[in-house]
Amino acid sequence: TACRLLQIEGVRLAAADTLRVLVTCGEGPPEGSAGFPGGGIAVATRVGAEGTADFAFTSSSEVVLATSGIYQMCWCRGRSMDGTTASSVVSNTSSTGCVEASDFVVDVGILYVEGVYETDTTCVLGEECVSEHAGLGQRPGDRMMVKRDSCTSPTSMDAMAAGGISDASVDGSAFTFGVLPWAVSPVVCPLCWCRPGLTNNCSTPLDFGAQSGTLEVQCPAGFVITPTADGSGKQCVCSVR
Repeated sequence: TACRLLQIEGVRLAAADTLRVLVTCGEGPPEGSAGFPGGGIAVATRVGAEGTADFAFTSSSEVVLATSGIYQMCWCRGRSMDGTTASSVVSNTSSTGCVEASDFVVDVGILYVEGVYETDTTCVLGEECVSEHAGLGQRPGDRMMVKRDSCTSPTSMDAMAAGGISDASVDGSAFTFGVLPWAVSPVVCPLCWCRPGLTNNCSTPLDFGAQSGTLEVQCPAGFVITPTADGSGKQCVCSVR
């Protein structure tokens, strides 16, 4: 879902000030925090006289696809720039001197990313499939989707009921996909999580962007995996003839 960092309190905050979401302040890969827009870098979009500021990620998207967990919000005092506006900083944080993880050493608070932890699930063709996950801030109504490729792709599992989208979870931890039809190939696919919100209702593949583990589809007892006749995939074939 979309995320903004609002009402951050401080002293003499400025338009060039920058936050970065990291696991540990001052440490992190050059490409930034995985799953956060703009590599986790957020710049001031509003600095109030009352000592608060709002920050937005340096990306056209505000959707967070990071793994559920607890992160640190880390601060960097940007270099003074006469006439700088928030919009100009968004497109060029290098001009403020706040670029590398080592520039962000001041811990200003905790960011909780709600969702489920990545879990690998195994289901058998012809049987009901349920994926169970621990997580942080799970809620009834959350859904899961099985995709063919990555969680960021628009592909779906057409052979599964509802295109691979689970029923709405009762407790946010168990996701039911119904009985796996024999038309599904014995493969390993990504599990992708979604929470209904103002911008989506968890009904299309692009709503499910958060990687949440994998689903391995297996053949039932007495069946073996063989290539399909055209060689394009795999299938389960009875081993007793």
